[in-house]
Amino acid sequence: MDDDICSIGTANFDKRSFYYNYEMNSVFYDRELVLRMLEIAEIDLSKSTPLHFRKLERQKFHVVLKEWIAFVLSPLL
Repeated sequence: MDDDICSIGTANFDKRSFYYNYEMNSVFYDRELVLRMLEIAEIDLSKSTPLHFRKLERQKFHVVLKEWIAFVLSPLL
């Protein structure tokens, strides 16, 4: 955040991470560490490829079915 703060950990911004799972994040205020993490993020982004909505629309039925079942059962997990 603003090249001054870095949060590293396992928590996601969802209900499971906040209330059910044992997740942990650490917040760092060390400018050198923050800049190094930004460099690493840039390297990761340079190696990634964009995901377009059209590709998601063309998923096979069994993939969509598995995702739907996981979504329905997720509150029970």
